Amino acid sequence: MRMFTKILSIILATAVTATSVSAAPDCSNAKYRRANPTKCTFFANSGTTTATVLGGAVALGAGLALIGMSGASAGGSDSTTSTPMRQPTMPIYDTVGYTDPVALAAAMNDYKYMRNGAQYNEIRAAYSVARGFTGRGSTIAVLDTGDYGWHGTAVNNVVRGPIAPDAVVNSYKIVDNTGEFISYSKIGDIIASDKNANIFNASWGVESQYRLNASTIRSRADIVRLTDANFVNQITDAAVNRDAIFVWAAGNEGQVQSTALAALPRVVPELNGHFINVVAWDNATGALADYSNACGVTQMYCITAPGTKMDVGIGTASGTSFAAPVVSAALAVTAKRSRT
Repeated sequence: MRMFTKILSIILATAVTATSVSAAPDCSNAKYRRANPTKCTFFANSGTTTATVLGGAVALGAGLALIGMSGASAGGSDSTTSTPMRQPTMPIYDTVGYTDPVALAAAMNDYKYMRNGAQYNEIRAAYSVARGFTGRGSTIAVLDTGDYGWHGTAVNNVVRGPIAPDAVVNSYKIVDNTGEFISYSKIGDIIASDKNANIFNASWGVESQYRLNASTIRSRADIVRLTDANFVNQITDAAVNRDAIFVWAAGNEGQVQSTALAALPRVVPELNGHFINVVAWDNATGALADYSNACGVTQMYCITAPGTKMDVGIGTASGTSFAAPVVSAALAVTAKRSRT
């Protein structure tokens, strides 16, 4: 295993404001992080990789990275992308067709919907539910910390929310009992094991501070060296043979390029049409969130979704980690299953 595979780390993909961690340092603030680096990040030897604790919320690593607001300054522009792609991809549109106003009101007044009403209204989420499109027949596999930690619980709460209330959600814990992430190869085995999932949600990646981002991955061999052959092969098999779609969080370093794992379709052609890179929208500003990585070289398969000041059921948080499950749930509503 090459050295650069040993410098990956795990950090939470959130700007946490949950009451349960309200006493934590304000590591969601870039100026605070720069002024207080020892309070926001420390590294501990985990054998083969690096473990990171950020903002009072713990995530440990073995070659993986929950996308996080790390304040990293490296991994920015690519030589082929000199201007940051900061333009939002949120469409402006009118609702087409008739929607029963009673059903629409019921969807909008659902307590889970109301928790993020402003964000959900921007993507017209209530309209699909009111018309009877509820995700029935779709299965979403969430690869995270399960309910082991705050992050996994929060992601699960978003994906189980009001967008696709009838979708099946299979939550997979990709950390062991000590809190360290399992290997890429074992994650590949989990992907292979879920034969029913047509959508996989991943709110983790590689920190750009290690000079690894979507623009630095140039070949399948690069992504295999970065991860594991079984990991790449099982993602590919799920896409080709089970018509699965992978939804990946872009990262929260505010960089031009997304996390390195967002490069998968660029170097594994079989994933074209089976992979969505998700950047976060800030409905308060009407623009891409300032913390969100931009699409960069992933622009052909990148989408914007609400991810700022989301009520995640156990507090309020911002991050591409929460934009990704919004997209996963929306896919559950629209995805056409290839089999019964």
